[in-house]
Amino acid sequence: MRKVILAAINAKYIHSNPAVYSLQKEAQRYGTCDDIQIREFTINQNLETIYYQLLAEKPDVVAFSVYIWNVEMVKSLCRDLKKVRPQLAIWLGGPEVSFGIAGKGFEDASYDYVMEGEGERLFYALLQKGDVPAEWGITFSGKSVRGNAIEDLAELPFIYDDLAPFENRIIYYEASRGCPFHCAYCLSAAEKGVRELSLQRVLAELAYLEKQGVPQIKFVDRTFNCHPSRAAAILQWILALPDTSKTNFHFEIEADLLADSLVDLMVQMPAGRIQLEIGIQSTNPATLKACGRTDRLERVFGNVKKLLAGGNINIHVDLIAGLPLEDYQRFGKSFNDVYRLGSHQFQLGFLKLLTGAPMNELAEQYGYVFSDHTPYEIISNDSLSPQELLRLKCIEDVLERLYNSGRFSRFLALLEKNYASPFAMMEDISRIFWDKGLTFTAMGLAEVSDVLAEYFPGEALHKALLLDYYAATPSDKLPAKLKTLAQPITDKSRATALLKKVGRRDRKIVIRPVGEEMAAVDYTQRDPVTGQYKILEKL
Repeated sequence: MRKVILAAINAKYIHSNPAVYSLQKEAQRYGTCDDIQIREFTINQNLETIYYQLLAEKPDVVAFSVYIWNVEMVKSLCRDLKKVRPQLAIWLGGPEVSFGIAGKGFEDASYDYVMEGEGERLFYALLQKGDVPAEWGITFSGKSVRGNAIEDLAELPFIYDDLAPFENRIIYYEASRGCPFHCAYCLSAAEKGVRELSLQRVLAELAYLEKQGVPQIKFVDRTFNCHPSRAAAILQWILALPDTSKTNFHFEIEADLLADSLVDLMVQMPAGRIQLEIGIQSTNPATLKACGRTDRLERVFGNVKKLLAGGNINIHVDLIAGLPLEDYQRFGKSFNDVYRLGSHQFQLGFLKLLTGAPMNELAEQYGYVFSDHTPYEIISNDSLSPQELLRLKCIEDVLERLYNSGRFSRFLALLEKNYASPFAMMEDISRIFWDKGLTFTAMGLAEVSDVLAEYFPGEALHKALLLDYYAATPSDKLPAKLKTLAQPITDKSRATALLKKVGRRDRKIVIRPVGEEMAAVDYTQRDPVTGQYKILEKL
């Protein structure tokens, strides 16, 4: 009996790798004499530690799940493992090698096979040395193995019957494969059509996971709402869950396709029950067209605003810097358009050249220069210089610290009034952090607050900063530059009056000083949508 290890190196501990569990389950279902075990690591672990752990297991086969974030580690492990155990079989699979290994820097002697495409059947075919059903279309070409896609997803296993390996980790759920769109920057554009699990099975599996008290189920479907009636059935099921349910559901949606009936369902959800990821990417019609997108931007923005108005859903929107035909100034407009939506998360990403994505065919046309190293990010193109991309990187840094942290909402709303646009404001803040040598460095909440208080004077702005600080943490350790506004309260009668006004005397309702005013802060629980504590009242 061979010992086979499916090795996953995840980006974070809270992440899991559903692919390796699916490969294991399928091989066991088809029937194998091999002992197949799963080992999960993270990129934050020492490479030497992972190497010795794998070596100590004395496997006959190691199959690595290769992604953009772990490919360099996998290459090193392959080389070192082969040096000490040349007879060890090493197989590679995953998105980073699904379209071939050319140009990835793997030494030919460091691996035995690459699984190009969906792995369940390919992995089993390697275990069986090709002795599998002919209709699978398995072909071996040198060190590559390929096969037909699984048309009927009913064949796929449910991987969460034992939840022990996923304790304290995000549960990723796959209800479909493929995407109806063909965005030039996305790997999903290489697939044709969408394949789905039956709605009956999806609802049964969600019911099981919810009953187990799973904190979050994150759908990996590229476009959850591509079939509105199916999406509506899932949302109606979620809406019918009891108020005691502890499970949050995460979906990636296409706002352009969002029917009014789906919006209506979503805004009825209990606060924090669902969260949405919406890729806008650009508001430049010429850029969207060059990327193969046909979004009706007015409809996209209208739907996002309706969802935000409900106040019950955490909404994450995406923008990509470096897309065709969008220079620094035009990107600033896209930034302003998306920022002004007021979503809870605003991710500023940078274009990456992914193997298999149509962007490879556009690179020469638009003068792209990409890094040769992961994550293969844009260095420049006809519209953006390296210096302009650096400026955008600095803006991304402060956007993450201030906006996406959710800890400076009052301060940013007030500060924005002093600028011509949100982009201009973020440019200015990013210059401050750059000049102080703080860009890309870890900082605590109090440290960031002190930097902002130093460079943006004025009592109103400082009060907003202080309220933000109170809403973010119950800590009594205040930012040094805000302490003058947080002198101990001497007028106990006013504090008592404020408590009476909010109608609560819970010991975790704390009266905080804000200059000559006071604020009652509810530290009993965080807002399920924003993650912040609630400022109940000021007096």
